[in-house]
Amino acid sequence: MVVCYACGKRFNSNAEFYKHAKEVHGGIENAIYKVVEKPMSFEDFKRISGFVEAEYENGIAKLKILRGVADYNYYIDVWDCKGKLHLGWKEEEGGWVDIGYFLIPKRIYREEVREDIEKICFQVLEDRGGAINQSGKYYLDDEHIGKILLASGICGFEKVKK
Repeated sequence: MVVCYACGKRFNSNAEFYKHAKEVHGGIENAIYKVVEKPMSFEDFKRISGFVEAEYENGIAKLKILRGVADYNYYIDVWDCKGKLHLGWKEEEGGWVDIGYFLIPKRIYREEVREDIEKICFQVLEDRGGAINQSGKYYLDDEHIGKILLASGICGFEKVKK
C-alpha cells in the first residue's frame, strides 16, 4: 500500500498512486511535497534541516518539505537490502539488534515484539512507495511512530495479546 500524504488515501500500487496524484493533486510534486513559509532570522534559517529546497528573503524562509513526516530524525535508512531504524537524533548508546531485514535500536528490542516491529518497518517502506531492495531514507509518520512505541512498550503501554 502506498499512502498519499496530501489527502490520506491508500493505494495498492505506485502506478495507482501516480495516477491519483496527477488527477487529484496536479502532479507527483504536489502530492509528495508541500511548501511552507516561516518568519525567522537568517541564523535560524541556516540551522534548519529536513527540507528539499529552501529560499530566504526579507526574514521569511520558504521551505519545500516532504508531507507526512512526523520528525526528520525518525526514519529507516535502507542500503543493500538492509534497513536501519532511527528513532531520534542521538546515536543509539545501547547499539543495534539485527531482527532480520532490519537493525533496530536495542532500547526498543524485546523478543516477543520482534515480528511486530519488523511488520511496522515494512509498512513504513510500503507507505512511502519503497521496498527493502530500494536504497534510501524512508521517513516515519505519526502513525508509524505510535505503532512502534506501542509495540515496544516504551510509551508505558504494553501490547495486549489476545
